Amino acid sequence: MLKWMIAFLLFSPFGFANQLSLKVIEGAYPLLSLTIDQAQSVQLSADGRYKITLPTSSSCLSDTFQQLSGRLVAVQLTLDQIITQQLQQLSQTQNWLELSYMVDFPSSELACSTAELQMIFPPLTTFASAWGKFEVNQGRGSQALSFFVLHKFANDYRWQAVLPEPQRAQQFWLDYYAQMSRDEHK
Repeated sequence: MLKWMIAFLLFSPFGFANQLSLKVIEGAYPLLSLTIDQAQSVQLSADGRYKITLPTSSSCLSDTFQQLSGRLVAVQLTLDQIITQQLQQLSQTQNWLELSYMVDFPSSELACSTAELQMIFPPLTTFASAWGKFEVNQGRGSQALSFFVLHKFANDYRWQAVLPEPQRAQQFWLDYYAQMSRDEHK
């Protein structure tokens, strides 16, 4: 079974944090994982979505995401417990699970075609539809995983929920849970 992975560490001045990886397994959908442990800022924007700005990184992500544009990808979004609590507090009277996310990826790489890439994620509840799932754990934060197509609009990328092909989605979940089981036994 063919398997390859691209991983980016999005550095923070406080140490290693915020990881982005792309894992491809033959016969299943690619998995893009974004783990946000630290943010430069977390805000609720005027248009009613969360805006999470990550610390500046030396990684240039625009070329990688340009290649993913228009493709169906499994997306895993993991938010640290502190980030999750900040989102809950910012939402005030709104249901925080129903708000979308705009994540800014600033880059210090001079050769990067986009100095600040923006990625727009749907609300966490959207992840639970169409073969997906999400969970919120007070001790660990929140994690969501589902199937999306990536679309590019000017300087931002947007994830649109789609129904995956059932056989490939089933293969994805079999591989996902097998990997989780192997990780637990290490």
